[in-house]
Amino acid sequence: MDIPPQVSDILFNPVLMTFFVLFLLTAYVMYSTMFALIGSICNTDKETQGFIFPITMSLMLPIFVLMYIVQHPDSTVTRVMSFIPPLTPTMMIARLNISVPDSFSLANPIVLDATIGVLATMAFSLGLIWLSARVFRMGILMTGKRATLPEIMKWIRYK
Repeated sequence: MDIPPQVSDILFNPVLMTFFVLFLLTAYVMYSTMFALIGSICNTDKETQGFIFPITMSLMLPIFVLMYIVQHPDSTVTRVMSFIPPLTPTMMIARLNISVPDSFSLANPIVLDATIGVLATMAFSLGLIWLSARVFRMGILMTGKRATLPEIMKWIRYK
């Protein structure tokens, strides 16, 4: 294959491949848990649409600010947005592709940020799984009744 060296360094970079797989798995668990949570609360498609909007926006926001990420991958705004768990997988992969780390050294700021991002997303996903389990056990039994936010809070606190 006649691939330019700059593209070859990105395509076959083990750091990028490793973080891509880690972010793919954590994002899959996180978003599937969010959708399961919504599925346990809602009874109809119309009810679900209102709850899905925030999840859809968390998927789209990194795409909306992608040009800013490309121009300023290490700015404070980009770094802060990279540590918000629903945004982390997409934001970090974009930042990693721009910075292209060559080793797994935690002395490299982008590798440290990506590692913290993976750990934060895993912790957020575990918390979300716990929350979803609490809501699911009551919400699935309330078929036919529209769930309100105070009622969902009761389901979470119910022992």
